Amino acid sequence: MRLVESVRAQLAPADPARELPEYREPHRAPARPWVSRRTVLVAAAAVVCGAAALSLLPGDAPVPAYAITPPMLATTGGGDNAAARAVLDEIVDNVRRLPGDTTASSVNHVRMRSWGLSFTASEDTNWSAIVPFETRNWLAADGSGRTDIAWLPPERTWPDPLPAEHRAELPTGTSIERQGAGGHRPAVAGPPATDPARLGEQIYAVQPEQNGPKSVVRGIADVCRDWYLPPAVRIAALRLLAGLPELVLAGETVDRGGRAGVAFAVEQGGQRDLLVVDRRTGVVLSHELVYTRDPGRLGYLTYPAVATYVLFLESELVAAVPGA
Repeated sequence: MRLVESVRAQLAPADPARELPEYREPHRAPARPWVSRRTVLVAAAAVVCGAAALSLLPGDAPVPAYAITPPMLATTGGGDNAAARAVLDEIVDNVRRLPGDTTASSVNHVRMRSWGLSFTASEDTNWSAIVPFETRNWLAADGSGRTDIAWLPPERTWPDPLPAEHRAELPTGTSIERQGAGGHRPAVAGPPATDPARLGEQIYAVQPEQNGPKSVVRGIADVCRDWYLPPAVRIAALRLLAGLPELVLAGETVDRGGRAGVAFAVEQGGQRDLLVVDRRTGVVLSHELVYTRDPGRLGYLTYPAVATYVLFLESELVAAVPGA
């Protein structure tokens, strides 16, 4: 069973597992084939907590299952749409005062951290583990590039310690993929525009406009996965965000990487998208998706539950793709 495909089917169209590297579960015969459940959720590695949930067995008899999810991101509480637009205007003014880019480098380099939740629930086995991983993307002007994915040791497991036979199932190591000209396909085709309307068109080609305001929030995060955003593009992204009537100010926060920022939120259909922005530079620090209620297929979590988040730890222009 391909875990990534499983979670994509469960969580579509939000698709929080699209940045998760492919990971195949080791083949094993389940003790009772009709009660075994296994999946992977994607988010970022940080402080985590345990959440009790239910797995249905034959006859709909519930038994405890456990999934480890991060705590909710703490915010000071902000305000309504008018408050969000006022703070975004302030951030835009701050970005305008920044010095312009002077580097002659043209290769985009982005480093991100996310996490995978490896989880099994069956009649006789319940265990889960947070497995963080870092992704580095390099994207050159000709579409060549490189993607490195490094799995890190589990941040927390349930039970703790995790038995050796389950720990052996966790992904480890580093993968390196080099792409030739045109082979690195960014999440959002670019370069990203400096005009808000044009940037919106680029985003809507990936995150359909008919899906509502969450598409803008997720699309801005998608842009940040592959591209360094110079000040003019940051301003365009902030203006696009400010144009959402549904956007609210969630307040001041410290993201899961320990960086101070301002959080903006859109809530739609039982999902809450949160974008954290550096007040001084306008840089997007992180994005996360919270399920405020069960979407219908994730009964092994308690709600609200952090489904995904990604930290944008580095974003810069460099001289060349390593090893190219």
